[in-house]
Amino acid sequence: EESLASIEGDVIPGELVFKLYDTYGFPADLTADVARERFMTIDERGFQECMEVQRKKAQQAGKFGADYNEQLKSEKSTDFKGYDTEHYTGTVIELFFEGQAVNVLEDGQEGIVVLDRTPF
Repeated sequence: EESLASIEGDVIPGELVFKLYDTYGFPADLTADVARERFMTIDERGFQECMEVQRKKAQQAGKFGADYNEQLKSEKSTDFKGYDTEHYTGTVIELFFEGQAVNVLEDGQEGIVVLDRTPF
């Protein structure tokens, strides 16, 4: 309601329709229904453009993750506990620096920490 009250004109911008969908899970078709009740329309094209940008970001993130995991060549896996709890104490089972398994990360080095279990 607050978002709609601030709109000038009779078209809900695609960026707002996308934000409602992406942030709050409010479907674009329901936003269009609400708009019609207020004699407004939604910017369908703008919404689709935002969706396409999001799709590309997701694809890139997916590619990064897949390539990244292949590069690590780790036989160890992490037990995901996020559905059960937000807090969990895990144990470091492997460290990586510049794609290679190491025993220690020195001060100033950025690496990857593999935990036995985690909530995220």
